[in-house]
Amino acid sequence: MIAKKTIVNLTASLVIIIIGVGASKYLLSSAPQAQKQNRPQTGTIVEIMRVSPTSREVILPLIGTIEAAQKTTLSSKVSGKIIQTHPNFILGSRVKKGELLAQIDPIDYQASVDEIKAKLLSAKANETIEMGQQESAKKELELSGEKPTALSRSLILREPQLAQVRASIAQLEASYLSAQNNLKETSIKAPYDGVIVSKSAELGAYVSAQSSLVELVSTDTFWMSATLPLGSLKFFDIDNTQTLSKIKVTLFAEGKSLHVKAHIIKLLPELDSTTKQAKLLISIEDPLGLKSTEKKNYALLLGDTLEAQIHANTYENIITLPASLLRANNTVWVMREDNTLEIKPVEVLFKNAHEVLIQKGISANDKIISTYLSAPVAGMKLLELSMSKKKGK
Repeated sequence: MIAKKTIVNLTASLVIIIIGVGASKYLLSSAPQAQKQNRPQTGTIVEIMRVSPTSREVILPLIGTIEAAQKTTLSSKVSGKIIQTHPNFILGSRVKKGELLAQIDPIDYQASVDEIKAKLLSAKANETIEMGQQESAKKELELSGEKPTALSRSLILREPQLAQVRASIAQLEASYLSAQNNLKETSIKAPYDGVIVSKSAELGAYVSAQSSLVELVSTDTFWMSATLPLGSLKFFDIDNTQTLSKIKVTLFAEGKSLHVKAHIIKLLPELDSTTKQAKLLISIEDPLGLKSTEKKNYALLLGDTLEAQIHANTYENIITLPASLLRANNTVWVMREDNTLEIKPVEVLFKNAHEVLIQKGISANDKIISTYLSAPVAGMKLLELSMSKKKGK
């Protein structure tokens, strides 16, 4: 009985083992198989931008100081008491060309003119008398038949007396002109349209010759002395004043453009003592808007500092990039067709804080890398950002 029971147990164990093995094989054969995948491409992910050649005008920023184009100190050439002044003989007043600014008492100078004129008329009368006496002496000499020496003849014909009278006339004529000029100088008039910036005389004051009376600044034109880097001079034909005068100049005050006519006069021969930059002299027409029919939106003041823009040459087939994409030593990072980095040297035409104009070195087919690389090495593997997103889907 024991042996029979042992056989049954062994048989049951064997059946269980067989069933377990079969079940394991089934489970193993029915399990999902792992798919073999390609290893993803590696490389530094970068953003790419495309560029196209375009035409671009080079605009140069400037800073300049307003100064007088014409400034005159009017002095008295004669002495006397000021008996009349301009109705607005005060600082800041505008005056027109030819207007009377100050009148020195002309009585003494008018009297001098009248006195010399009377003497001149008397001298001319004496000349007429002498000429008549000379004519009479000449007829008497002819009737006498005498032939005196040259000296005797000159004395007989009263030639020295006539010469003396004529010398007196010449002297009086010079004195008369001088007296008339002195009389004219008693009226101090504005030589041009201007504004009074200083004065040192008042109504009723006594002034002496060469005394300064008033200082005027022309309101027709102001000048602006502006500085710019020496490297910017390549955009101008500095020796051609006609070309310089045609370059458009825009002035700004508090960020707003001023509607004034301005043009470059010339390049000044010295550098700015502080910045060591080149200096341009710019003319500003009608700076106070006195001749304009339009409502003015500005008030230019002497000594004020303004910003300006000079519209230099326009260049064709220029590549423009954000200034941040110009890398060290004037290079640009480009992604090659094989997805590697190329560090391209470029020829920079012009750059400012916002953009850079590139004349040579890159083309429209280049993929410009806009991503900053902390350690760029030529030939390093790259992955365009748009491609990396596709591969991640």
